[in-house]
Amino acid sequence: VDCTVETQLCAENGVKGYPTIKFFNPNDDREEPVLFKGKRDLDALESFISEQLKEPEAPKPPEPKHKLYELTKATFKDHILKGNHFIKFYAPWCGHCKKLAPVWNDLATGFQHNDDVTIAKVDCTTDKEVCDQFEVRGYPTLLFFKNGEKVDKYQGGRDHVALKNYVMNMVGGATDSDKPTQEPVKEVKKEEGTQDTESNVSY
Repeated sequence: VDCTVETQLCAENGVKGYPTIKFFNPNDDREEPVLFKGKRDLDALESFISEQLKEPEAPKPPEPKHKLYELTKATFKDHILKGNHFIKFYAPWCGHCKKLAPVWNDLATGFQHNDDVTIAKVDCTTDKEVCDQFEVRGYPTLLFFKNGEKVDKYQGGRDHVALKNYVMNMVGGATDSDKPTQEPVKEVKKEEGTQDTESNVSY
């Protein structure tokens, strides 16, 4: 582009000096073209073009750790797209989340061979966008998803039997004959920069 002729076009693209070299890709998620800052020789230019033409790597499906899926913004949507998924939204500093953690791990282990459901978790301090999307207002929040849609918010006891029976009910399986322990549902309200204190707990 001759900037002495196409002055407006060059101004719109932030050209401050000559030559300015930019790479435009309509399939790129980035809003701005990529500015070339390398050497002005053939090898550098060819290398730059090859780098820009590389297909971005798709995020790898999450692998369960101790049978528990740890989801992120990059993997969440694809993971819940099909089937049943019981997901814990939590914050690492939350006391009630820490108390629930071993129970949640045991729940995941118990359903590791069940193809009808996965047990997963999302850290809201690192993947806030996912938590905001589903209006997570306190920790832990337990949501059940079917075929990409949120269908229920769990409000029952936090013991293993209660959680297991809930999952079996949601996927249409048999439940334990034991009655689940009905503990008060405790949830830490989400506040930026707060610690887990009794003043933040609602019953």
